[in-house]
Amino acid sequence: RVLVVGLGYGLAAGFVNAILLLIFSNNAFGMLLTTIVSVAASLFGAVASLRATIYQSIGAGYQVNRIWEMIRKEPTGLAKVCLVMLLMGFIVGIAISILFTLALIPMITSMAFGLQGISGSSFRYLSSYEQRYIVGEIFKGLGAAAPFLIVVTFVATFAMVIVTLIGHTALALWMRQFNVPSW
Repeated sequence: RVLVVGLGYGLAAGFVNAILLLIFSNNAFGMLLTTIVSVAASLFGAVASLRATIYQSIGAGYQVNRIWEMIRKEPTGLAKVCLVMLLMGFIVGIAISILFTLALIPMITSMAFGLQGISGSSFRYLSSYEQRYIVGEIFKGLGAAAPFLIVVTFVATFAMVIVTLIGHTALALWMRQFNVPSW
């Protein structure tokens, strides 16, 4: 149920975003609009998915009028849930970015020491030997960073799952205020 409802709202948001990007030609205003549409669709889709789960019916997730009534009745609580999810996502994203940067340090240092003797303004002007050497150094650097990247990817995935679980719990607590059987 959650998959079907989430896919429906995700496809609708993707369609609206594609039209907005066509209209506004990928400028800053168009990107802002697509971000707003994406956040609203995610929040609306999460409420719809939870509603479909509670009522054990896909149709309950697509009763837009009922979902809109719930949002209109208590928008500040839902805005707080959205803010908490965005803030947690931002904090975890910054932490993960720092970890990925630290994990890439072995690759960068390996490549820097390995490429000291090569100079050139463009990759295509280098000899085939130098090009193969550079590609080899890149793969050697990736090999040096691979264990760290695997661990950081696992930590990042775990952290995002925690953020998602906390967000859905907050959403469920927001929804609890409504008399669910009567809605």
